[in-house]
Amino acid sequence: MVNVLFQWRPKKMIIIWAINSNFAKVGQLAKKMEDKAENQFRANTEVNPKEECKAIDNCRVILKKALPSKVEDPRSFTIPCIIRKVKIEKSLIDLGSSINLMPLFMLKRIGGLEVKPTKENFQIADGSTKKPYDVAEDVRVRIDKLEFLVDFVVMEMEEDENIPIILGMPFMKTAKVSINVDEGTIALKDQEEKVIFNVFNVEQ
Repeated sequence: MVNVLFQWRPKKMIIIWAINSNFAKVGQLAKKMEDKAENQFRANTEVNPKEECKAIDNCRVILKKALPSKVEDPRSFTIPCIIRKVKIEKSLIDLGSSINLMPLFMLKRIGGLEVKPTKENFQIADGSTKKPYDVAEDVRVRIDKLEFLVDFVVMEMEEDENIPIILGMPFMKTAKVSINVDEGTIALKDQEEKVIFNVFNVEQ
């Protein structure tokens, strides 16, 4: 509900004052008001004594707020990276993961990574806990012109080429990741440089 003060003139409507108004909606309302004949205004309408305009009308208006348009699934946020000599086209950026995850099949494919045993158990997506295979520390991950050291928890799991590795919150903090869901972009930076990927064109 808003209060709007209109100044009515022949073939012209001037909005004098509006509180908390959506001006696009008020403009539509003004168009409807200016089509009124002078004698169609309400009884409490004040006639301007100086005849600068036909009437000044104080009214309370309910403006209907338009809902945002629905959109389709914008897809997962993935980026390409290189570990040793292996190029990984779709590394999943996952805000919901507290670890960086590398499946055992990917560890074997990359080869040459030093791993250490761990006694920790980790909770996976279905809520159950699972003991990892090992932990790979200080893995050099190259993303475009940037390079980061990443610790991966290695787990034995079903092979999925669509999600070869998961880069979780530890990586996102290290790489100062910034995600813009509306524009479909993800930005990463080190101390000096910054790269931006588009979720619809990860090979840029």
